[in-house]
Order: sequence, then C-alpha cells, then structure tokens
Amino acid sequence: MPLLLASTSPRRRELLALLGVPFNVVAPSFEEQLVTDRSAVEQVTSFALAKAQSVARYEPETIVLGSDT
Repeated sequence: MPLLLASTSPRRRELLALLGVPFNVVAPSFEEQLVTDRSAVEQVTSFALAKAQSVARYEPETIVLGSDT
C-alpha cells in the first residue's frame, strides 16, 4: 500500500526519506488557523489530522501521514 506525505515541507520529506520508506508527497488543501483556547499540543494534533484528512479524502486506499510542529 502506498504512503503519502501530506506536507510540502522539505525537512519532513528529508526525514521520511532517511527511513528508506518509499512515499509520495501531496500538498494538503488545509489552511492553518490558530484557535486561542487550544493548547499547543491540541493545536498541532488538530493541524496534522486535518492535513492528513484533506489528502485522504482523495486517496481512500492509501496510508496518509500528516504532521505539524
């Protein structure tokens, strides 16, 4: 099953490539908007999930990896 990285970050691409796992990159269609009453952990978790979901809706048979810092 193919792996898709839902990120355009060169650093994330580099880190995943170091693992030797084959993957493709797809830019997520999600815009980050901070929510003031969320903790930093909640915020980045929400962003990573939304990025992955924005790609996964078009690639239902694929494993999608979303991340945020």
